[in-house]
Amino acid sequence: HIRTSDNVNGEFVEQTLRDVLARVIADAFSVYRIRRSRRAETRAMHHALVERAKALLTERPTERWTLSAVAAELHTSEFHLARIFRASTGFTLHTYRNQIRLRLAVGVLDDDALKVGELAHGLGFASHSHFTDTFSAAFGAPPSAVRGALGPRSSREVERFVEVPIMFR
Repeated sequence: HIRTSDNVNGEFVEQTLRDVLARVIADAFSVYRIRRSRRAETRAMHHALVERAKALLTERPTERWTLSAVAAELHTSEFHLARIFRASTGFTLHTYRNQIRLRLAVGVLDDDALKVGELAHGLGFASHSHFTDTFSAAFGAPPSAVRGALGPRSSREVERFVEVPIMFR
């Protein structure tokens, strides 16, 4: 077209070059077995799966969830769920659940009538020490120190240090 025409159509040339380039790229993907990016439908399905997992863990944070139990509840494989959840949220399912439980703990920590052991059990931690270790790792102090030393405003001040899962942002 360029060589034979006195009046070159720029749009025709540009579109032809795009078509040729698209075919070359498609052939390269095929020859080298390179996977294209996920389709929009796949991304939407992954997003829906992650949202269902987050809702399940948020609605029932005190249950002793295992990865296989969450996967079974959501009718998916453990590996797929773990991989997609982490890629989407940056959290493992276990870490996400712990963050929810820690946020709940901080919210009721000012209640002096509630013993730390009762709180730990009520939030689904295996033991008082498991809760204390998890809390201390997140806040740098055990729950009793936060409750006693920092006074009644402690839970509101400490709560901001907890990593906030995406759904709470």
